Amino acid sequence: MNLTPQQRSGIVLDYVFKIETEAETIWNMVSCPTLAGTIVDIPYFCKEFDLGGPLPSRFTSNGTKLQYDLRSFGLGRPVSQRVLFLDLFPDKFNDPDWTVSHLCHNERCYKPQHLWFEPLPVNKGRNGCPGPLHGCGHIHKCLIPGKFAFK
Repeated sequence: MNLTPQQRSGIVLDYVFKIETEAETIWNMVSCPTLAGTIVDIPYFCKEFDLGGPLPSRFTSNGTKLQYDLRSFGLGRPVSQRVLFLDLFPDKFNDPDWTVSHLCHNERCYKPQHLWFEPLPVNKGRNGCPGPLHGCGHIHKCLIPGKFAFK
């Protein structure tokens, strides 16, 4: 992608603006998932999207996931949450070995504060993470324990 740093920043800021400003009418605020048998009393809320409802501007749906349409900026294709990291990791943006991790372990969450971009093995390793109360070892800390942390 041949974009200037200013263009990359503009796309990322537009993405964040759409999520933050349309949250009241389109995004569902839901509590972070918890795991049976664990104590998680962290008051975090995820922003999920109901694919059956109206789409926020510049977003499309592939039927199972909401996607941000980069075509409106004259670029390739719709992409999911990875657009948030276009400015931080331009060289990894199209790398299939890099993925968006959900620090809240909610795959439907689009809240920027709950997302991080990292290599796939690190992302998958989060599934067994004990979470912040039990020694999360990730640089960008998980918000709650992973789904296989206590099995």
